[in-house]
This record gives sequence, structure tokens and C-alpha cells, in this order.
Amino acid sequence: VAGERGEQLVFSVESFEVVSDGWKVELSVANQSTTSYRVVSTVERPFGLMVFSSGDYEELLEQNENGTLPTVRRATSYSPHLPAILEPGDSWSGTISAPGALVANGWVRVVFGALVSVVEQRDVVPWISDNTYRLRP
Repeated sequence: VAGERGEQLVFSVESFEVVSDGWKVELSVANQSTTSYRVVSTVERPFGLMVFSSGDYEELLEQNENGTLPTVRRATSYSPHLPAILEPGDSWSGTISAPGALVANGWVRVVFGALVSVVEQRDVVPWISDNTYRLRP
């Protein structure tokens, strides 16, 4: 959840799965604010996964502060497609996925691209999941 009560963006991960040819995540984002947001997935701000060496939340905060976050493993498929705009009260649920192996014993966090306020273009909300998923060999 990002924002103050009544002005929140709610990010949820329903499931994460390693499949025979890659990975997939069922997720959602809800706009519980009074602002419309563009949903952005670009090279600079993709939806996808980050693989960390531990599940420690402090590690995430430290790497974010130091600008040393892992490279995002970008989603290549979205079902259904991401909406261009998420209006107040709207939500989007779907599956993102990509081919490719993931490092065994790593810890995965889901990255939600970015939401950009249509009113205040500088109001960019990136989101990386609080919860981690352990990759087992």
C-alpha cells in the first residue's frame, strides 16, 4: 500500500510460479485515490522480478538507498494487457510472465513498473513487493 488513507495505491501479489520455460506472477494494483495514474512499463521502469541474495527487507532498503538494486528481469507477456490509465476506483488484475531461468536459492521480489500521476507528472510511484519468494533448486 502506498499513500495516506483515502489516497492509496494498493499493490498485491496473488502468486508466483516458476514454470518449465520461465516464470509467471498473478498480481493486481488498485487505485483507491482521487488521482488518475498512467501505468508505465518501460525499459527504465519495467514490471518484472528482482532476485536478491536474501529475503531481508533491510537489504532492499539499503540497496534502494545506495542505487544498487538488482537488474529487473522484465516481464515480456501481460494478460490482460496493462491499462493505459488507472482511474480513481479502478483496478487491474492479471498475469505477467517471461522466459528464462532464475538463480536457485535467490529471493524474488515483484516489481510493479511505475504509476505516474496524470495531474502531477513528477508524482511517480514505483513499487517493489515487501514479500519475497525463495527459489528452491
